Amino acid sequence: MIKNILYIDDEKHNLQVFDLSFSDDYNIFTATNREQALKIFEQNSIQVMITDQKMPDIEGTDLINEIKEKHPGVISILLTAYAEVDLLITAINSSTVFRFLQKPWKYDELKHTIDTALATYYLKKEKERLFAELTLAKVRAEESDRLKSSFLANISHEIRTPLNGIIGFSSMLMNGGKNKEKLIEYEKILTDSCDRLIEVIEDLVMASQLQAGSIRVNKREFAVCSLMESIKNKYQSKTFKKGISFEVSNLCYDEKVIINSDKSKIFEVFNQLIINAIKFTSEGGVEFGMKEVNGKGVFFVKDTGIGMDKDRAEHIFGFFNQGEEVIYTRDFDGNGLGLSIAKGLVNLMGGDLWFETEKGKGTTFYFSVPYERVVEVKLKEVS
Repeated sequence: MIKNILYIDDEKHNLQVFDLSFSDDYNIFTATNREQALKIFEQNSIQVMITDQKMPDIEGTDLINEIKEKHPGVISILLTAYAEVDLLITAINSSTVFRFLQKPWKYDELKHTIDTALATYYLKKEKERLFAELTLAKVRAEESDRLKSSFLANISHEIRTPLNGIIGFSSMLMNGGKNKEKLIEYEKILTDSCDRLIEVIEDLVMASQLQAGSIRVNKREFAVCSLMESIKNKYQSKTFKKGISFEVSNLCYDEKVIINSDKSKIFEVFNQLIINAIKFTSEGGVEFGMKEVNGKGVFFVKDTGIGMDKDRAEHIFGFFNQGEEVIYTRDFDGNGLGLSIAKGLVNLMGGDLWFETEKGKGTTFYFSVPYERVVEVKLKEVS
């Protein structure tokens, strides 16, 4: 606990006596006038200020008022040789002065007053800290409730949409008669609706498991190029239908890169990032792969989509968060869990996920995870 005490008195002898009396218990600062006192406050953190009322250049109460404008937390004690009752009562009632003592002061009385003042100072600081924490907690709780409400509304939409397709087209399939073209179309819509519903449920389960800490990392050796091929095969038709390119970097090596890590979780991170990239990209395309960044091999997903405002981008990894403009306008489908799942899986593997983005030009997500390189191959630099 810091105990910086400033004593202001135009009588130097009083200052010397005060310093000798209390220097063993506190850090003592002394001043003989207003200018010196203000300079000490500029250079030091003062908890308790003791000042004489009658001084040549300024009265103690005026000095206290001036200092409290810049340093409202300081505790002020006023010394006076005169019984100016009205002045003192006004100062105390306005909370400008904590206590006043008559001169000449007595050691025991003044020490008790200083100790009480210090205790009051730190109680006020603790109260301010707790109030700030409570205010922040309240803001966070309100934000969490708002996001959860938005999320539940979003999830309701995400579940109802494929269910409506399943229920509606099941009935139509049964009554489709012998029209094979219609039957094939209905069957495709049913399949797509089922796949979408399964994705929503799987994301909910994954998010729940991550928050519960019930997912474990399972490492094994695998070829990076085979992982990239699997990802490419999964999304190539989807990007083709949307009319955007889908490319993989560094897929063909002079020698295969084999690493020891959790292949299924790396695949799932790519899965979430690529789904997100395709969703927000209508022109250009999506690129993914593994490259060298700052001397380390990292995975990445790059798109030429809508990008993000940087002041909002910091919130995208929170659970139940898809971005306000997405949740409320419904311009894009999605349950708002993809990036939080990706971040959670990367963190679970002991890695890091970060991104670069520019509004209207696209976003690149990078993620690195600890792994053992079984076969060493020089990767290409990120351009």
